[in-house]
Amino acid sequence: MKTLNIARRIIRQIFNDKRSLALFLIAPGAIFTVVLFLVGDSGYQPSVAAANVQPVIVEKIEAQGVTVKTVTLDEGKQLVEDEQTDALIYSENGGLTLLFRSYDATKTGLVQKSVADALRSLSPGASMQTEYLYGETGSSTFDSIGYAMLGVIAFFVTFIIAG
Repeated sequence: MKTLNIARRIIRQIFNDKRSLALFLIAPGAIFTVVLFLVGDSGYQPSVAAANVQPVIVEKIEAQGVTVKTVTLDEGKQLVEDEQTDALIYSENGGLTLLFRSYDATKTGLVQKSVADALRSLSPGASMQTEYLYGETGSSTFDSIGYAMLGVIAFFVTFIIAG
């Protein structure tokens, strides 16, 4: 009986303390919302610039749901550098190369899968090379969102300490 009375008193105290309620209810919701905006990107449709690529390859890539813009090689590199397109696919010396600005797991993964599926449907043995203007192939998802997460963690810790 004493335990039940103590539990009731603690629950009443929690409901009377508005700061604790905000800490329990609003703070986690706000943090999860920020993380959702940082990580959630479900409706993304990739765009690719194509230079010196056969029209049949462009058609197959477009059939994968990728927006393809035909450009010259220099224009395509500039579009990738200015982040106006996700990647540049170009043919040089008989091989296909995908050029990305930097490693972003979401964008590079979608583009690579779409282009690989398109090439596989044309020629099962076809291969492509991947290059990056900045960064390298072995980067992880944490490498691309780590800096943003540092800000979220700093915000969270500051909120907890201030509370």
